[in-house]
Amino acid sequence: MNIKDYDAVIDARTPAEYALDHIPGAVSAPVLDDAERAQVGTLYKQVSPFEAKKLGASLIAKNVSRHIESIFKDRPAQWKPLVYCWRGGKRSGAMAHILREVGWQAETLPGGYRAYRRWVVETLTALPAELDFTVVHGPTGSGKSRFLAALARAGAQVLDLEALAQHRGSVLGGLPDAPQPTQKWFESLLLAEMEKLDRRQPVFVEGESKKIALRSRRSSTASRRSTARRRSPSGKRSPRKANGASSSRGSCASTTTRPISARPPATLRSSPTPPPCASRARMHSMKRRLNSVLST
Repeated sequence: MNIKDYDAVIDARTPAEYALDHIPGAVSAPVLDDAERAQVGTLYKQVSPFEAKKLGASLIAKNVSRHIESIFKDRPAQWKPLVYCWRGGKRSGAMAHILREVGWQAETLPGGYRAYRRWVVETLTALPAELDFTVVHGPTGSGKSRFLAALARAGAQVLDLEALAQHRGSVLGGLPDAPQPTQKWFESLLLAEMEKLDRRQPVFVEGESKKIALRSRRSSTASRRSTARRRSPSGKRSPRKANGASSSRGSCASTTTRPISARPPATLRSSPTPPPCASRARMHSMKRRLNSVLST
């Protein structure tokens, strides 16, 4: 999807839609806010499409006028924006029409956000096969993130998944001052970073599980609840009646222990056997030590 031919990308959807996901770099300029869109939709269903369109036109004209006086005030006559909404229909079409009447070369994105989202999913399926990834493995606290940062400072291509997810892993968790992105927004950010990479050069990336950030934490919580349900009143784990064997899943079942070595790329290798799952007390102790190290 080529948007480099435009001076700006304008998201005409509601603030809630924009927060869920948007084209990276797009400016939020809603023609209807969340409450107004709900009001127009209710009127469309309960009264008539005519009354809904009449109210919608009035609200859109008012909101676009406010954007022209604020966001677009200093744009030159040669300004060429790309406007999109959910399907590339009435909302983006209305804004683009007004902007063209002003004299700007506004265009709409065919298919709107839905077309963009399909492109993201399809491209993320095919693009990784075109890149030469070198995966850095290692246990928690071994310095993988610092190793990747050193590689980036040295000029290597690095794809920092934890930075994109705003998450430091299963032990340290989310960043205190940075909210985590939604799944769709994370994928948009990921694709934007991958498109910048040179296909001819290796890309260093930290070994991560298929589910990172909030999703992996939820699965861990679900695992602990499942484990608690399988315990007997005496506190001992109830045996699982599957092929006559007791269950081996514990409270750390969702924590993937990946053998890793944060050494220079030529010597990257994995140990043959992963370390055993740490006890809860050991995990808390490790977290305190890591936080102490990272704060220095």
